[in-house]
Amino acid sequence: MFYRDEEKKVFQHFNHQAREHLYAYALAEAQKIVTDKSLSVKLLAAISNYGDYLKYLMNFTAPYPMIASGIYEKNEWQDKESFDKQHLLVGPEAKIEFQEQLVAGEQIAANYYIKRFPVWFSFRGNNAIVLSMAESAAILGKILADKSLTEIAYQQMEWLIGKNPFGQSMMFGEGHQFPEMYTVSSGEIVGEMPVGVQTFENEDAPYWPQFNNATYKEVWVGLAGKWFTLVSKLLEEEEYEKVIG
Repeated sequence: MFYRDEEKKVFQHFNHQAREHLYAYALAEAQKIVTDKSLSVKLLAAISNYGDYLKYLMNFTAPYPMIASGIYEKNEWQDKESFDKQHLLVGPEAKIEFQEQLVAGEQIAANYYIKRFPVWFSFRGNNAIVLSMAESAAILGKILADKSLTEIAYQQMEWLIGKNPFGQSMMFGEGHQFPEMYTVSSGEIVGEMPVGVQTFENEDAPYWPQFNNATYKEVWVGLAGKWFTLVSKLLEEEEYEKVIG
């Protein structure tokens, strides 16, 4: 996992928009240009550790393939600068809700919890999060030649298309039982995807109301971009395997 600063006080989280894939891109690009042998060894170790972390997170959502959002420390809310940047449009009650959401997750050590869904308040829905982490898994899977990471990437797409507790595809026009989306003025468009599955209040379990409203069923063009980028990475890996195999 990654920290927000060099003091390693607060973990980096994403709870609405998500850019975790940028870490994998950075590691992949650094590997291409680093020539110092000792630094290369450290870099490969970091890549391997990140891959192991993503695989570890999958243990907390089985039998469903959705990757868990990550690890949290119980006192993170005390870092006001970080907390206010990561969580928008929240009031003083957010600090209490943070603790409630944390203990609804899975405690893995003193003060540390795995959250299947992020700690979140005003904006809820995790499609961007799982697609961003899937992209990381695809990139790392290619670097490490680790098919289990590649499979994690594929599984996030399966989650979106219907391998979820609701048996619903979240891509309009693909799969079965795809719901009506909150499109405001455009009408339904084949290929559209909503912000995604949320949680009920401060729980840490999937919640997908049939009611059509923002933000969870609000169509988001950024998700289509993430989907296409993930597909392109997986196709690159298939071509790479053909060349070396």
